[in-house]
Amino acid sequence: MKQNDIISAQLLDDARQIIEAAQETAYRLADLTLVRRNWLLGQRIAQEELGGADRADYGAETIIGLSQILTKEYGKGFTKTNLYTFVQFYKFFPNIFHTVSGKSQHHLSVVDNSTFAENLEPQFGQKLSWSHYRTLLQVHDKEARDWYAEEAKNQQVACRASWEGFHYCFKVVYE
Repeated sequence: MKQNDIISAQLLDDARQIIEAAQETAYRLADLTLVRRNWLLGQRIAQEELGGADRADYGAETIIGLSQILTKEYGKGFTKTNLYTFVQFYKFFPNIFHTVSGKSQHHLSVVDNSTFAENLEPQFGQKLSWSHYRTLLQVHDKEARDWYAEEAKNQQVACRASWEGFHYCFKVVYE
């Protein structure tokens, strides 16, 4: 008797559904964690730059130095270009997450794992991926960017993070 003969079709279908649902959840949470990390890094860097606003080159020096240290400690993914992108992400979407400090001007000196996880869900239910946000960062007009973000959220479409894939991502043309 073959193994396939002793396994019911229903059991196999249920097992597949459980596995696929768990995989989808893991992918979604991993991407949401990436979005949250990038937003928090952008927020923290932006706060630091404001503190050094009296020196024009302070922000650039901060980004370069931070990039070198983070790349050495954590590997690729923390280039100065990426760090600038994280700051732009925070500035373009300043209200998508609640922060520990709320509306106060105090920066987050330490973000522990429990605090990070508690506030992982976006504030207004935005379920966009990092690929969506990277694409949206290419739209400098706030009204157009907000419109595309809403369309992406409503359509729940996959997104390729490139300008060529922009209209594919949102399936519409903003005019």
